[in-house]
Amino acid sequence: LGDYAGRVLELKSKERLEGIGAVFIGRFCQLVATVLVGSLGLVYFALLLYWREFPAICLSVFFLLLLLNAAMLLLLFNARAMVALVAAVAPLRKLTKYLAVMGRYTFGEMSKVLMLSLLRYFVFLLQFVLLLVLFEVRLSPVEYISGVSTTFFLKSVVPSVSLLSDLGMRELSAIYVFGLLGQERLQVLSASLSLWLLNIVVPSAVGLFFVLRLKLGRRGGSA
Repeated sequence: LGDYAGRVLELKSKERLEGIGAVFIGRFCQLVATVLVGSLGLVYFALLLYWREFPAICLSVFFLLLLLNAAMLLLLFNARAMVALVAAVAPLRKLTKYLAVMGRYTFGEMSKVLMLSLLRYFVFLLQFVLLLVLFEVRLSPVEYISGVSTTFFLKSVVPSVSLLSDLGMRELSAIYVFGLLGQERLQVLSASLSLWLLNIVVPSAVGLFFVLRLKLGRRGGSA
């Protein structure tokens, strides 16, 4: 919850409404980074496994990926259009006031956020690759990068209702993708779960400690 609600709740009450739009555009920017790099991973697997037998299908997939990336970049750098789309859908119209802040960001600001999102993405990618090496998954550099980026792509685009930051979806995606490269399920699963522990469980435990300490401090001060 801290990934979304925690950020908004930390803002002053007058800023919380705009904070919702800011958090949303940040998450969308991270999704764009995931799709951009993940698309390259999908292209690699398509060329490696399916191009000889199904060239027409592969070309169709490449075209759809190109359209998807173009559409997401257009929305990202024209956030007002995204707000207009939300306003055009009657059930979502009430959310417009929360998302209106997205239209205030300039092209330069969004470019910086996208660069930061890509940097954050490659940190996670490097973590996953290092964990795969640690658990003795032996691949070429291109296979590592393509496998991890495709795993992140599938985890992001496949709907998930997990309350534990998509726990399970990434693991299933990783097992499937690296299975195509002939890797053992247990080793890949161990690396993926370790990534979840490092980036979700440990930071959440540390954050919970500070939240509890803050609450106890406030109670002591009021007393």
